[in-house]
Amino acid sequence: MIDQTGIQLRNPTRSELATLRAAYEAEHGAVQTQPILCGTDKRIPFVITNPEKPKRAAKAKQSQAIRQHDNQMIAANANKKANAQPRLDLIKTMAPTGAKIRDMAAATTLNPKSVMRLLKQHGIKRGPQINLEAV
Repeated sequence: MIDQTGIQLRNPTRSELATLRAAYEAEHGAVQTQPILCGTDKRIPFVITNPEKPKRAAKAKQSQAIRQHDNQMIAANANKKANAQPRLDLIKTMAPTGAKIRDMAAATTLNPKSVMRLLKQHGIKRGPQINLEAV
C-alpha cells in the first residue's frame, strides 16, 4: 500500500517539474518518449526526446567518418601497391643470379617468408646455387 503522506509531500516537487516541463516544451517543442531495447533485456526503458530535433547530424558525422576512413584505406592500399612493384622487380633481377633468400629479403626490406611467397606466386626461378664441395 502506498503511503498517502509520502504522495502529499511530493506534490510540490511534481508541480515544480510540471512547470519546468511546460517551459521546456514552450521553448523547444513537444516532448515525446520513445522506447529503446537494450540487448536481450525484456524490459523497455524510456527516454525523453524531442521528435522535431533532426538526428541527421549524428548520422552525417558517422557516415563522414566512415568515408574518411575508406579514403585513408584506399590511399594506404595504393601506397602498398606502388611499393610492391619495385620490390618484385628487384627480386626478379636478384633471383636468377643465385642470390640467397636472406639477401633478397634484406634488399627489399621484406620478411624471408614473404620473398619465398613472391617467388612461388610469380613463378620466378632461382639461379644456380653455389656448390660448396667444389671450393
